Amino acid sequence: PPGAARAPAAPAAASSLQEVVLGAALKVDPVGLVVLTSSLAGACPGCGLAADVLERVSATIHKVAGAEGATDRLPREVIEGLLAAPLDGQRLWLLTGDALGWLVVQARCLQVMLCAHQPKLFRHFMTEGVAPELFFCNWLLQLFAGCAGDAEVVRLWDCFVFERSYKVFIRAAVALFGLVESKLRGDVDHIVEALFKPDQWGLEPGALWQRTLETKMTRSMLNDVIQGERAAVNGREIA
Repeated sequence: PPGAARAPAAPAAASSLQEVVLGAALKVDPVGLVVLTSSLAGACPGCGLAADVLERVSATIHKVAGAEGATDRLPREVIEGLLAAPLDGQRLWLLTGDALGWLVVQARCLQVMLCAHQPKLFRHFMTEGVAPELFFCNWLLQLFAGCAGDAEVVRLWDCFVFERSYKVFIRAAVALFGLVESKLRGDVDHIVEALFKPDQWGLEPGALWQRTLETKMTRSMLNDVIQGERAAVNGREIA
């Protein structure tokens, strides 16, 4: 009846963080998605880098596919795959305890695998005080964009998504160090300068992809490294 008080509307069911992200992701571009996930997950000093990287990824894929200027948004299944385990792509740029811990483990995997595949080069790095894992982290944060030709980098991304593992990037980093080894036979200043100038590496087209395929590495090998690193961390916490 007129003037009667209306019953309050039932509160909407709370959406989970993943539902909020996925729902909004269908309406925004990849760069907007990074901003969204950053604001939901906490402070993200790497948000600018993430936006730049995803813009470059999108442009590179369109260029290789012959669709430059395309504005198609990422399909829902691609977004789900990148945000969900085991990829959890947002860990690349979020400076949270979980993300930083994960990145440290990736760096440790690179150390062990580089030592196994390139022992002389690794020993030279240690003698000169060079930390190769720091360069690997820099490449990884950019998904290896700029480390080789666009077509090769896209093949790395294909492998990354197909295998649902960051292993391909560790293999690519070991391969890359091997390919430019001749340019790293100097002191620390010479090595750092060389590694920061990919345009002077002089890689042959297809060389990085081919060497990556030749760099044998299994998940069990990496799991051994990961478990060892976790055991060491737990030991330090107990002590």
